[in-house]
Amino acid sequence: MSLTPTAMNATSTAIAELLGPNWRHVGSAESDGSTLLADEAVPNRVFHIGLRPIFSGRFIALHLACDSAAYDAPNARWADGFHTWNTTVHLAGNTDPAQQIADAIRDRLLPAAIRKPRWVSDRPWEHDCVFAPAAPPAEPKKKPRARRTRKKSTATA
Repeated sequence: MSLTPTAMNATSTAIAELLGPNWRHVGSAESDGSTLLADEAVPNRVFHIGLRPIFSGRFIALHLACDSAAYDAPNARWADGFHTWNTTVHLAGNTDPAQQIADAIRDRLLPAAIRKPRWVSDRPWEHDCVFAPAAPPAEPKKKPRARRTRKKSTATA
């Protein structure tokens, strides 16, 4: 299955309805099919999801942008700022593309905005203690270098 740029308007409106009453379709660019969804739950807060068909509409690139607090590990404190997360959705089979995209937004993008991954492939929403500061996994220890014994030279007199 693939989505054409002209079908993205109707699909993004359906996605906004599936995500809930606070979401709405903001606008689109007809040339490449990009659309934008916005969450209006909290006024004066940026929370946008951009959708763009790629690879002839067989994949949808999703981009979440929001301003919120995140844990700053090097300084060991919470900091406000602007954060972004990206993912893609492969439109497979004969299922509803709006439902597939809305599921990806609910399962992958929104948990990332709420629980703030700290490094690539970190999925804190799958762990019990999500708000405890954590460092990236330690690199495996290197084997100590083998030392060679010195050759003893015999002195001739």
